[in-house]
Amino acid sequence: MTRLVVPARKPFFDTGLDVATGQVLQVRGEGTWTDLWLRSGPEGYPTPGYMRRYEPQLRCLGARFFELIGCIDRDESTNFPIGGRPSVTATATGRLYLFANDLPGFYWNNWGELRVEIL
Repeated sequence: MTRLVVPARKPFFDTGLDVATGQVLQVRGEGTWTDLWLRSGPEGYPTPGYMRRYEPQLRCLGARFFELIGCIDRDESTNFPIGGRPSVTATATGRLYLFANDLPGFYWNNWGELRVEIL
């Protein structure tokens, strides 16, 4: 088991773990991180009406704002939502990175961190 603290401000957090395509990972996150003033846990938060127009710009489309996301080798074509799922499957082979699903260039207004365990 690997235990990490993932900051909300980091666009790519290096887990130090290498994974293989199709590898099943059990990831548990807890804690609170904040997007300007909207607080959430690893599941992210529902999009407020005034922010719906920004959904197409999220780094991981189809995932919630501030949901915990994984990607491989900092390649955003490999992004996969983690949130509160009991297990996820690696989309490629390489180094696993984690981040809060946000708009590119808007990590400066993020606060807090999640404690994450990966099995």
